[in-house]
Amino acid sequence: MKNTILVLCASFLASVSLHAQQETIELDLPLIIDLVENQNIELAQQREIALQSWEALKHEKSRHRVQAELHLSYTQRKASELVGASNEEPVYQTIGPYQKKDAKAFLSTPLWDPNIRADIKAARSRAEIQELTLQLTEEQTLATVIDSYFDFIKSREAVHAAEASIQRSSDLLSTAQNLFKAGASDKIDLIRAELKLADDRELLIETQKTENELQLLLKRMLGIPFEQGLHVSSPELCFDLAYFDAEELYQQALANRPDYLRSLAEIEKSKHLRRSAKTMRHPSLAFYGEYGLANQALNGGTESSEWSALFLVSMPLWDSKKSGSKIRTAESQLRSAELERQRVELDLQREIAQLIARIDSLQSKILLSDKKQSLSRERYRLSAMRFEQGVADNQEAVEATLQLSLNELNQANTRYLYHRSLLQLMAALGDTRSLLDLTVYP
Repeated sequence: MKNTILVLCASFLASVSLHAQQETIELDLPLIIDLVENQNIELAQQREIALQSWEALKHEKSRHRVQAELHLSYTQRKASELVGASNEEPVYQTIGPYQKKDAKAFLSTPLWDPNIRADIKAARSRAEIQELTLQLTEEQTLATVIDSYFDFIKSREAVHAAEASIQRSSDLLSTAQNLFKAGASDKIDLIRAELKLADDRELLIETQKTENELQLLLKRMLGIPFEQGLHVSSPELCFDLAYFDAEELYQQALANRPDYLRSLAEIEKSKHLRRSAKTMRHPSLAFYGEYGLANQALNGGTESSEWSALFLVSMPLWDSKKSGSKIRTAESQLRSAELERQRVELDLQREIAQLIARIDSLQSKILLSDKKQSLSRERYRLSAMRFEQGVADNQEAVEATLQLSLNELNQANTRYLYHRSLLQLMAALGDTRSLLDLTVYP
């Protein structure tokens, strides 16, 4: 019976472990882009705002279209009317019952109204601006999430570096204990090795804390349940960027970057608003039509029909400076939009130049960090061998393992900064998704 219970428990634990492994998400850049587009709450809210702006455009267009109404009414009336007097008593005559049925159709349409036309164009510009704002929000959100993804990879590599440092310190401590027991080393070597191991364990605790915090942040951004396991694959990004030209990148950014396109749309909207303000002083022409059927039943009444048509010319004469104020406001908005466009252009040129210089510098640093790590690993191997052979104390080995750990952390940080700079360059071009074209997974 006891063996049966143990077997059942073992099978249950195995099934739970297998289920947990199946629920672990393999997170990479294509999956991140898909999750951001489909599960990010902020983007869903921004899409609804963009939809509302397009519906507002439809509402403005309806002002320039034919409007028709149908009115139906039914009336039944009975009344008494004074017709004379008899012996000082009033005499009344009953009228009715009176029945009336009406059916009227009303038709109206503006034939020429420049104010409405300008309002429609301004509403279209607002909808386009909101659509570009949505694209800008998508780019910013995606860049933020991918940056957190790279930061999470860096923290995980820092955890691996701390674990490797603990293993080296443990080996060094084991050697120190053996030499101390054999009387071949002093106690100071043993204490030094123990302190180094304690420092490495403290570093591991800090790096694991950072890793957990970034993991929770990443799950929140991507809409992943907090109990879900994550496994990330560290991508290798393109290292040869010699074909990138600053002027070509600048022109590409002007064609794709949402905030620059939005500044152009703001300029166009301000022009339409100024035109709308000026057209408040222009005349307008509208048409109104009416057709109705009536059935009046009063002592055998008959059905009759009626119709009317009206052309109305409207010309504003005095609006208490309302249109002038609106014109000056629109012109101020236009100047602000022009200044915003110039600011984006200047910032874009500076940003692209800085990012290209930073990427070039980080490429050199990556090569240098790889070389330093290789030399540090060889230094640690030789110093540990010297200590094990009893020809030196372990201070040199402790310093070597510390330097090796620092170089491993520096290498992870340098690669993170390189990946982040490439991400920022793609975001500056207005196409964060193009980072996939530079990504190679080992």
